[in-house]
Amino acid sequence: DSVEEELTNDYRLIDTSHTDSALEVLVGRSLSRLSSEGGNNNDGLILAGAGATSRDNDNVYHVMIKIWHTHLGYERTMLSVQDSLSDILPARLSAKGKKKKPMHHSTMMGGSTTSTTTSPDVRIHAIIQYPRCYDTLFSSPAYLESHDFSQKFTNCQNEEDALDEATKMAGGASPLLDKENAWMRSYRALEELYHHGTLESIGISSNFEPDDLAQLFDMATVGPHVYQGTFETLIKDESTVEELVRHGVHYQVYDAASVVAEGKEGAPRAYARLEHIGASHGGMSELYGGDDNVYGYSPVQVVLGWLVHHKGVGVVPGTTNAAHLAENSPRSLGGMPRFSPREALDIETAAMALAEARDIVEEEEGGNA
Repeated sequence: DSVEEELTNDYRLIDTSHTDSALEVLVGRSLSRLSSEGGNNNDGLILAGAGATSRDNDNVYHVMIKIWHTHLGYERTMLSVQDSLSDILPARLSAKGKKKKPMHHSTMMGGSTTSTTTSPDVRIHAIIQYPRCYDTLFSSPAYLESHDFSQKFTNCQNEEDALDEATKMAGGASPLLDKENAWMRSYRALEELYHHGTLESIGISSNFEPDDLAQLFDMATVGPHVYQGTFETLIKDESTVEELVRHGVHYQVYDAASVVAEGKEGAPRAYARLEHIGASHGGMSELYGGDDNVYGYSPVQVVLGWLVHHKGVGVVPGTTNAAHLAENSPRSLGGMPRFSPREALDIETAAMALAEARDIVEEEEGGNA
């Protein structure tokens, strides 16, 4: 239902996970319903890749897929993309695509980008989530507490052993046998798919270390276009951000909303500062049927609006709550007023305090208290 809410609240980018195939299937079904409402069946969904244009931006939907570390290497990455496309756009692939065999890029090519049909125009973006598998991942609180994994593992080899035989036989060696180079072959596969129009853009996540990033910039023939990273990396790792800017990589923050919401208890004054700034700006009543009791912007909205309008980065709200989806929608954030230089500085200070669970002191609150 949250995917349906997103598509009806002007969201045009849906972030998925390779470890949660059910989410990709749900995205596909939601897009299929949009196609059916427009008088077409699922066959009408248009898969448009690099360089595609659309006369109606309201009919363009972007889906971000991920390459998990189990699918590093050229052949497994091709298989991963095939599987994602099978879930999101099942009618675009033949019955042959259901077999666990890596498809050549020409088999995964999208349809014509010049169609005049009212069917949704779907743009697929792909990022490599990890450059290699780390055993420490499986003992991390984020992994242990996540609901995205139907089965939990104890280490990299344990996860590799549990893969289905068809994936293991897809071609190429296990990425565990070449941890330093497997991701490079994955990136070559994504470049190929980008050049042949299957993918709209390609990128990586903040799990790439500085050395990996430097290697990528040296070897890449295109991109990376997108870097999906943490809020903490954006505000504290200046050298990485500067390198990304120098190479024209678009930064996309995926955890800003949770940083603000979870940091309230550890930095109450910082949270109150964001509340004060949000209350001093326009109302939100139009999103709630004209309810005049809804006024101002929430702390999460303030931070997301600051990121979009003042830092020039993309944001992934990362919520399944219908009310929050409406509050943090593109229409809501796009209509927010720009903050003054002083407000922008106060927002940055408060956001950093929330991220570090280190509350601001009176002097840091400035003259707007």
